[in-house]
Amino acid sequence: MLMNLPATSDGLFERYGNLGTILETRGFQDLETCVLGPGNTYYARWRTNKWSCHGKTDFRNAIRTHSTMEDGSTILNLTIGFGGSYVISYGRRNDLRNVKSVWNLRGHYEHLSKFLDKNKDISIVVSLLIDCVEKNLTFSRLFHWIH
Repeated sequence: MLMNLPATSDGLFERYGNLGTILETRGFQDLETCVLGPGNTYYARWRTNKWSCHGKTDFRNAIRTHSTMEDGSTILNLTIGFGGSYVISYGRRNDLRNVKSVWNLRGHYEHLSKFLDKNKDISIVVSLLIDCVEKNLTFSRLFHWIH
């Protein structure tokens, strides 16, 4: 049971048990960003440069690779989608002109996949992946930096 934590959505820690465990240790006070995805997938980063994530192996490896890079780059934006898909944007916080992105859409988001394949050097600053499995609908929105 998490004690002395701010109010959260009902069922958050039941659905994201791994996140609940790490928040119990690290707390909310320095939590800088938290991205939730389906199936207990998440990414959380604290102002102390500590981070935690849960998901498929390639997602965890991408987080590990792009969290703190030798050139000072770090993860700027991250979106988690259906079936373990993700889009990660990384770069230096003080220079958004050189934002780079990596992704693995795992066969989902067909139109977005085609767009990204044609525009591999795009600087994605915000992304959104939405699925409504019951109605067989998939939406994706991408906002990018234009030099």
